[in-house]
Amino acid sequence: MKSWSAILRLRAGAPLAIAGDTLRQAYRQLLPGACLVLALGFMVGAHALHSLNFGAAELKFLGDWGFGAIAFFGAALTITTTAQLLLGGEERAAAQMVLAKPVWRVEFIAGRYLGVAVMAGVFCAVLTTLLALQLYWRQGLLLRQFPQIFADGGEVHFGTLLVSGFLQWLQLTVLAAFVLLVASFAESQLFAMGMGFVIWVGGQLRSLAPDPGPVAGLLPDFQLFAPLNPLTADGLPPWVYLGQIGLYALGHIVTAVGLAVFVYRRRDL
Repeated sequence: MKSWSAILRLRAGAPLAIAGDTLRQAYRQLLPGACLVLALGFMVGAHALHSLNFGAAELKFLGDWGFGAIAFFGAALTITTTAQLLLGGEERAAAQMVLAKPVWRVEFIAGRYLGVAVMAGVFCAVLTTLLALQLYWRQGLLLRQFPQIFADGGEVHFGTLLVSGFLQWLQLTVLAAFVLLVASFAESQLFAMGMGFVIWVGGQLRSLAPDPGPVAGLLPDFQLFAPLNPLTADGLPPWVYLGQIGLYALGHIVTAVGLAVFVYRRRDL
């Protein structure tokens, strides 16, 4: 008779294997092309700004533009991949084959979600690193050409930059959980993708509504994950605040993924 530890190890292997398959599918489909296009956009944008020379404000603009690109294209990548992995034609057939084996549906959903979360993490890590390199390179040029513009501060604080990249990843993991919930009952991949973008836009605008109402109040407030200003010395928030944001994200993830499992267990494939 197997011990509980052996059973837990056996059950934990299924979602990890499904997560690995999710990453392989994402790699073949969207992730390399999206990263390449954004990398080229960073390079072209930095080269175009080389002749402007508007001082430290240029670094602030580069940071805002870079994180805006990470948020928008990361949301598009997360929404498309999550919907496709549950509702694509080949993916549905693959799900039927996987679930025909001794794999629980909760393990299948958890594996898909973990794969998308890791994919989003790689996306944010690569582009945040690229943005940091661009800012480091551009700041060095400005320091050599116009050292007086940094006399009162205004240099990039890369710790704050990395925290902002982490916040963008948290935002994408929350978004993936809600898209997974929609995909668990949707019949159309297009519908799941459309609802994913509605959730993302609604979450961005949620803090602007004085009274969001009971339905909109269920949406996560994505403005809580807004990037920080990397040019302020006190821009790095206290760890307690980051812990609160992490718990906020975790609560929405557990709720949305849990509901997705509940719905998907009752769905005919």
